[in-house]
Amino acid sequence: MTAASVAFPSFVLVNGDSKLVTQADLARVAAACQRQMIEHYAPLWGAGAAVRAATPSDPPRPGERVGKALAALSVDGALGYHDELANGDVDFFFSPELDAEDGSDWSVTVSHEILEAQADPDLRLAAQDSTGTFWALEIADAVEADTYEIDGVKLSNFCTRQWYMPPADGSGPFDYLGLCKSPFEVRAGGYAQRFDPAQGWVQVGMQRAARRKMAALGRGARRRAGATAAGMR
Repeated sequence: MTAASVAFPSFVLVNGDSKLVTQADLARVAAACQRQMIEHYAPLWGAGAAVRAATPSDPPRPGERVGKALAALSVDGALGYHDELANGDVDFFFSPELDAEDGSDWSVTVSHEILEAQADPDLRLAAQDSTGTFWALEIADAVEADTYEIDGVKLSNFCTRQWYMPPADGSGPFDYLGLCKSPFEVRAGGYAQRFDPAQGWVQVGMQRAARRKMAALGRGARRRAGATAAGMR
């Protein structure tokens, strides 16, 4: 059973100190991510989760996974990341200001983090290919440069189960948009992480400079140190 087949608490978007988003913006993006989760993610991966925007009269509830909009992030080189907190909750953080500097849409970052936090909140899951290599279950990374829209909101593409666990006949689709031609394909502008027994976690593919994962905070370093896992876009 993968994490994606288990029902999770809902995601809730809040504004921390970003000057570039309004309550209406958060509600619009949350609604699009909710449709993506239920209509696109859940049929391919399992149970989805609710996504909403907090309001002054309905703030985050205990156990909800909070996505906070910030003017700046504490992780250098990331446009967004999700992290398991000391109490076991999984929150994520994004910066509309940094996305604007990068020429990116913050809604794509939000979609990316929600998809990955739903599929593998603790950054502990991986799939083994036919050669024995393990691939990290970060389902938006390999296709992160590919986007599509729901209700005018730009969202992230994501890999399917077949990308990680191809059927015997090798059939897809391997990502939601059907762009990957084979399992474990890394699209232009994307990347993936595979485990090499001699080197540990190794990155495959190239990221844009603004989306670089800092090695000291990447999956491998976090696992080796036994520290809290964080996924970064």
